[in-house]
Parts: sequence; C-alpha cells; structure tokens
Amino acid sequence: MLKFKIFVLIEIIFSYLVFASENVNRLKQRQFYTLHKWTRGIELTFPSESERSAAISAGYYDLNRIQLPVDIDIEYKENSNHRTFLTIPRLNFGVPYSLATIRNADHQTELNPKVQAYPSYEWHHSHGTNCSAITSALRTYIDECQRLWVLDSGQINSLQWCPPQILVFNLTTDQLIQRFVLPSNNYKAGISVYTDMVAGVVSEDKCNHTHVYISDAWGHGLIVYDMLKHKSWRIEHDLMKPDRTLINNAHDGIFTVSLSPKNTKLQVRYLYFHSLNSFNEVRIPLHLINNESLWYYPKEILATAKYFTVLGSRGTQCESEIMDDYGNLYCTLIGSNALVSWKEGRKYSADNLNVLAYGPQQWRFITGLKLTKHRQKHQELWALSTEPKLFMGNTMAGEQVMYQIIGCRVKNLLRNEHCTVGAMDTTTSNHI
Repeated sequence: MLKFKIFVLIEIIFSYLVFASENVNRLKQRQFYTLHKWTRGIELTFPSESERSAAISAGYYDLNRIQLPVDIDIEYKENSNHRTFLTIPRLNFGVPYSLATIRNADHQTELNPKVQAYPSYEWHHSHGTNCSAITSALRTYIDECQRLWVLDSGQINSLQWCPPQILVFNLTTDQLIQRFVLPSNNYKAGISVYTDMVAGVVSEDKCNHTHVYISDAWGHGLIVYDMLKHKSWRIEHDLMKPDRTLINNAHDGIFTVSLSPKNTKLQVRYLYFHSLNSFNEVRIPLHLINNESLWYYPKEILATAKYFTVLGSRGTQCESEIMDDYGNLYCTLIGSNALVSWKEGRKYSADNLNVLAYGPQQWRFITGLKLTKHRQKHQELWALSTEPKLFMGNTMAGEQVMYQIIGCRVKNLLRNEHCTVGAMDTTTSNHI
C-alpha cells in the first residue's frame, strides 16, 4: 500500500511543470552547499560484524535493496561540531534500523558517508516485535530546547506492526525523555501517511509548554500533541483533502505544516498548510488549533470551519514547506527544480513568490526541508533531495547522485549571496 502511495506521489511530480519552459531556461542556477551525497545506496554500519551478519542472515538487512532516506535534521553543538540525522523508514523488511546519524569517522566525508543507528542499535534490533523500541522512524524535528522529536509510524512494509508513537530524546545525553503513543482515534491504520512534523515551544525556559503538529497526507488530517497535558487530538477539514478538480486526481492531502514566527508582526500567530494535490495555501490561527475542546464536537455544532482561510493560489503544486524567523515561507515546487519564498502578510499569489534557488542537479524531489540555527544563532535552510526514480524502484547508472543533503544560511538566500553554512567550519572535503 505504501509503495503504491509513493508511486502515485511521484506520478504527480512528472505530471506538472511549474513554469513555462522558456521561464525555467532563464532562471540562473544557484548552488547550495553540499554536506553529503550518495552515488550508491547508504551503507548502514553495526556495532559488531557478528550483528551485521545476523541481520543479513535473518533478512533484516537486504544488501540488494537501496535504502531510501526520507527526512533529515542538523544539530549544532556548542563546540561548533554538527551532527546529521537521517530517517530511513522500513518501507520493506530489509532495513535494519530507521533512525541514523552520519558516523563519526565520516563526519567530514562528502561522498557516500556511512551511517550508524541512533541512539543505538538496541533501539532497532527487535524489528517490530517490541513496540517500546523504534519500529520505523519517519519524521524528526529538533527544537530550541535541544530535543529531538521522532515520529515512529509503527509500520514495516506497509503493515501496522505497532501503534504510531512520538519519542523525544535529550540531545545532550541521547536519552529518551518522553514517549507518547497515539490513540487509535488519532490515525487511520493502514491509511495514514505522515509527511511533516513541527514542534512549537513557548520559550526555552518553558520547554514542557510544547505543541507538536503532524500532517497526515492520506488520512487527510492534522494531529496535535500537547506535551504539558500529555494528550493529543485530530483535526479534519475539507481543505486538508486533495483538490479533486486537478486532472491527476491523486489522494495526497495535507502535506506540510509551518508556524508563524514568535516575533511575527501580525497580531495572531498562524499554522500554515497545503495539500500536495492543490494549488492553495491555507492558514488557521494557532491558538484555535491548540484548543483541544474545539475539535471534540461535530463541526456543525462549533463552526470552526470559518477560521480556515485560503490565502490564495500558487498556480502550481508545492512539496516541502517551512517558515523562518522572519516570516518567509519557503516552498519547493514540484517539477521545477526550484525553491521559492513568500513573505507573511503579503498577498499570496504567484506574483509574490520569489525564486531563491534553481538547480536541476540539486533540487530533485525534496522529502525533508528544515531550518536549524548555528551557534551564532544564524538560521540555515537544509534540504534532503532524492532522485524521484528511486521511489519507483528504479536504479541509477554510473556515478549519478541518488540523494544529497544541501544547505544555505538564510541571510545568504535573502541577500542573493554565495551559500555558506556553519558546517563548513568542520567539513573540508566539499565541492559545490
């Protein structure tokens, strides 16, 4: 089922062209900094050779399959070192672990670095038989309290082995500090596909005052988790469904979630989202999303629908999306190999979308788009770019790049400057 869903999603990519060809040809290519890239499948390492051999013998590590990363996060340490996180969900039975970091020995390796299990292989080696461990990590998010949020889908090879759960790790100690298992009325077993997750923290001195927002593209809903109350609820609305008037008639609904910055110039903070199979951008006041009592009753009783606002149309489809501290909403456009931005508060239309980057070699299919802060508090935009053919089971010839992690400081983007990142301080073997 999940493989079919991915195939449909990729069909969308090839079905739409964002700009007319003459406009695309006039765009100036812009290179992001390449932190890591792979021309062959990611090699997963083990604590010992015996554990690697055991995983291969049991079919838990299939060397003939290409492991597909889906999400990334970059963590900066106080000493300026960085750590790169990857999710490699168990789309089949041959994935030995689904949450990884670039191993220490390959920290400065650009081409084909190896990875290691996070926080340890013990968290993964039950392969779905222990639901208190990690079954299939799909999405991650690092917040300002130095915590790694992990969304575990509980699925292996499209089968629901365990209930979905949210795990929170302290990045200083790499210890689990919170676990929350989603109740059955929050998701649709065998249907739900989680395409984005973001955590909103009130402040660094109130870390428990955090809400987490998860998009369910195929279940057409938004899941909200309140860390302080240790409760969650589900929100559904027609605007979270795919636009059936589009010719591809795909099933992908709400695909992303983004939050207004805390210092927004608007009087109200908003949650922004869009369906993958739609041209529209939608917003709703964040304080309403965070009010669980509004979503326990039929919408005919509490008229919450009126608070969902269609901002306007892009005239095209958007994949991954995220908003920075300045109210710039970044979006990668399907089929255009381009990154665009829109400024919060302005009219939402194609005329107000600024093309920030274009590059057919770097901007492929973006499954992870993240913002992180360097130790100087400079925000950086990072993307995981994957060759779309890989999601359809195709292989790559020669030394073609399968997937890559690329980044740029936000100030460089907005000033049209050469892309730099904090990771350049410790990574020397990079060519862009």
